[in-house]
Amino acid sequence: MLLLSRLFQSWVSLSRRICLRIKCKTINVTKLNGCNVNSRLLLSLIALTVVVGCSPIPVKRDVGQVNFNYSGSNKGEQTDKVIGIVASEVSQAQSSVSSSPQSTNPFIQMAMAQAQAKGNHGFNANSAYNQSYRSQLMTALNNTFVSNLSDKGFNMKGPYQTFDDITFSDKKNMYLSVVPRLTFNINQKSTGVACKSTHCTDSGNIYINGEMLLKVIEPLTGQAMLNKRINLSDFGISEPYTKQWEIKNRGGLVGMATNSVTKPEQLLDNTDKSLTRALNSFYAKAAAKIDTYLSRDELLSIQKDVAQLKELKRY
Repeated sequence: MLLLSRLFQSWVSLSRRICLRIKCKTINVTKLNGCNVNSRLLLSLIALTVVVGCSPIPVKRDVGQVNFNYSGSNKGEQTDKVIGIVASEVSQAQSSVSSSPQSTNPFIQMAMAQAQAKGNHGFNANSAYNQSYRSQLMTALNNTFVSNLSDKGFNMKGPYQTFDDITFSDKKNMYLSVVPRLTFNINQKSTGVACKSTHCTDSGNIYINGEMLLKVIEPLTGQAMLNKRINLSDFGISEPYTKQWEIKNRGGLVGMATNSVTKPEQLLDNTDKSLTRALNSFYAKAAAKIDTYLSRDELLSIQKDVAQLKELKRY
């Protein structure tokens, strides 16, 4: 109650000063009687509206969670064969579509230009992925290769950072080495940035596709035994996103009073949840498809060729 009383006194005081300056042409309190009670009440309400209009709009942020766990269904009996895994190389082709602000209001366009200069304009899915999830995806990809080949009955070594990091003694004892390379694309298509007097909204869709190149090598000679190009672009992954942010009022007291009435109760930012949903869907489908292409039977079918290469290397 004390706080409300003080706020009310402040509003009344502000209204008196405004009233005196507008109607009485002076800031002398002794001339307060020159302003009628209705004017002071109206100005008090305006002052209250301005205070409300200045308060920031809360943002509801929907946070997602990545899930890069995959367990293959292709199991096999244990063998005496050792396979070395080289860490997955991930190359990313960034592609992002943005749109110009959809507003002819010069104040809104000015606010949008300032937001863009500060890097707060809209949403960039590629930047969000690189900052938050890139290292997790690469680690998960390496772990998936190790666990899947282990389930197929092979003994695993690695992952090695590069093929050259495999020592000579390891190469002599290895049956094969697997060198994967993933081309990973996040395509963001914005339907446009629409602005109102209080906030802007960037909405669109996130698409993910890619391609996996799998090279299976006899380690001692470096001879490629298998080369597989796996299409990871036919999953039809699309996740809608929305990001809203507040823009600074440019309309003075009238603008603040109007904004206090028209501004939403809260803004929405579901970009993180949309991105993680797209990543999870892509990873689950990609891992399953790669698993089927890395066949136990096919890997064991080249034993004779591998043995001949290793024998030639001895001389």
